[in-house]
Amino acid sequence: MNGRRVWGAIALAGLGSGGCLSTDPGSTQAVTGVLTGRVTKTDGTGVGFATLAVQLETVPVNGTAQILTSGALQAAADGSYTVNFLVYDQPEQPARVRLSITPPIGSQLLALDTSDIPINLHDVSPPSDTAWVFVELQPR
Repeated sequence: MNGRRVWGAIALAGLGSGGCLSTDPGSTQAVTGVLTGRVTKTDGTGVGFATLAVQLETVPVNGTAQILTSGALQAAADGSYTVNFLVYDQPEQPARVRLSITPPIGSQLLALDTSDIPINLHDVSPPSDTAWVFVELQPR
C-alpha cells in the first residue's frame, strides 16, 4: 500500500451502522465514495449486527488491482450499513469494492462474499453518488 498506514473508524450514523475507511493523509488531495445498503434474510427482515469486511481497490490494469483501503464494521439492528471512503493521493476514478458478510453467531445463515461492486471516487465531499448494495443471506 505504498507505505501508507491504513486505518478505519467505526461510528453509528443515522438509521444504520456507518463507518469511515480512510488512508493516511499524505497530501490535501482526496477522493471520496459511499457504499450503503442492507443485509436481509430471504423473507426480507433485516439481519442485525452482521459483520461486514470491506476492501476498496482500483479497477485492475493489466490484471493487477491496488488495494486503497480496507476495514470492517457491524450492520445496525435492522441490517442497514453505510461506509464512507476517504482516500488520499488518488485521482478521481472508478473503483471496485469487495464485501464479505458474516452473519451473527446462532443466526443459522450462510456467510456471503461478493466482489467487483462498482463505485466512483470523486474529489468532492460529500460524494456526488452512492453505490447501493442490498444483500440477502441464505439459511444453512
